Amino acid sequence: MEPTTTTASSKKIAVIIGSVRTHRIGDTVANWFVQASGIESSFTVEIIDLKTWNLPLYDEAYPPMYLNGAYTTELAKQWRDKIAQFDGFVFVTCEYNSGYSPSIKNGIDYLFTEWNKKPALVVSYGFVGGASANNQLSHVLANSGLKMRLVQHKVELTLSRDMYGADGKLADINTSFAKFAPETVKAVAELLTIVNTPLEN
Repeated sequence: MEPTTTTASSKKIAVIIGSVRTHRIGDTVANWFVQASGIESSFTVEIIDLKTWNLPLYDEAYPPMYLNGAYTTELAKQWRDKIAQFDGFVFVTCEYNSGYSPSIKNGIDYLFTEWNKKPALVVSYGFVGGASANNQLSHVLANSGLKMRLVQHKVELTLSRDMYGADGKLADINTSFAKFAPETVKAVAELLTIVNTPLEN
């Protein structure tokens, strides 16, 4: 569904755009992160846009951990197969009412094995850096049954109204977020370490 950027790395990372609103900046933020962090020098990267997937609310008869991948809808099976391809994830989330994107929660709740114990990095953005969203999503990923191996170096991108143009988009994201670029590099370095660290039995 989305284009893939291929590198020499055999490890695959999905950068997941959490916002699905028509007037959003999540796609811009995700693409900026990929460029600023240099993540493509360490991994094969694919951007996954939840707006494109348009997953309905999870409605299987049982939680995914009990389904063993036996979903009843074709879209759920496609989502399972897509997420299973990756060795780790970067979740790019906005902040709504001090919480993270509901589309991300729904996408996560569809699956279990495909997320379980895999490395993850949370990138949030908002007028206070999306700190509440980052903390909440990080807690769900690391402390639920998913037990994802979370990057501890947080990436919280602070927005201000003067960053926006008349069209409601970020006027110059490279200038606005320049000071955060080193933080993305550090986070990706930690992600690389986690991906290359074997799971303990």
